[in-house]
Amino acid sequence: MTKNSLFYIVTTVVIISLLWIFVQRLSMNHNEFFGFAENKQTEINLDKDIVVKKILVHKGEKVKQGQLIMQVANMDLLQEISQLNLSIEGIKIKSDLTQTEIQGEVLDLIRQKELKLSELNTKMATSVSELDFYKELLGADSSSQEIENHPASKYIQQLQSEAESIEKQYSMLIAHYQGLLVQPKETSMQKNLLEDKRKSLNQQMAMFDVVAPYDGVIGNLNVRQDEFVKAFTSMMSFYESTPPFVTGYIQEKFDVKLAIGDSVTIKSLYRPVGYVKGVISAKGYRVIEIPEKFRKIPDVKIYGVEVFITIPRANLFLQNEVLKISPIQ
Repeated sequence: MTKNSLFYIVTTVVIISLLWIFVQRLSMNHNEFFGFAENKQTEINLDKDIVVKKILVHKGEKVKQGQLIMQVANMDLLQEISQLNLSIEGIKIKSDLTQTEIQGEVLDLIRQKELKLSELNTKMATSVSELDFYKELLGADSSSQEIENHPASKYIQQLQSEAESIEKQYSMLIAHYQGLLVQPKETSMQKNLLEDKRKSLNQQMAMFDVVAPYDGVIGNLNVRQDEFVKAFTSMMSFYESTPPFVTGYIQEKFDVKLAIGDSVTIKSLYRPVGYVKGVISAKGYRVIEIPEKFRKIPDVKIYGVEVFITIPRANLFLQNEVLKISPIQ
């Protein structure tokens, strides 16, 4: 046998092998189709303005349902509790101080308020200058979103909120002390009522602490400790540790007989992690382009219908993993 003959034989075998592999790839059972595992993801936010007091978890950490993951303070309740504290303290002071002493306390409170506000105004002026400098750097290309996302902008909002809180607290305390000069002494019963109300508000405050809505994994953390957060702002993302759903795609040219309630077997296309049984929970009512990674030939566009499948939570699939789905005959 000559070298040329051997070369032609080997080349022919290689070509036939490649053609066989290609045909096998295209001749997959038309009853089988591809899909991917989906995790339920939740954005955690609150319907009130709050301050983040403590973050108890880290990105990627697994947590149990009901586990405390973040401690926060509601601004409205904080203000109300602060006012009650002032009132309770005022009752105590009124019983101990003379009118002259109360007048001295009022003057001292005015000085304290002005000093604290002056310190905050200084910090605010520095931050405003920093933000103005940032705006000049951006020039005409600046956007309101970029400016709002700058740390100085958020710090200014926090300082403004703090200044408003100080103004309210001191103004109420000063007004209360001034009222002590003309009002009769409060009774111990009034003090007890205020303390009961304060206890109730502290219990309400605990209700704002954030707990895990279900067993899952912490995603992105969008806030920091001691940060002021406006209502309905996403504080963190949270998703299930194992995917409970699968979305599959059936090519429109294949007549796969599947109905809601039918069972299918599902396994990973690339990993040997066994298979699970799923149940068809819904089917799409429109033809869409099938994503590239679910095509036998990625560069060739194909179209089909979505199929939604519920699977047991006890599975080893990864989020967005490519899966092969087969109807159970």
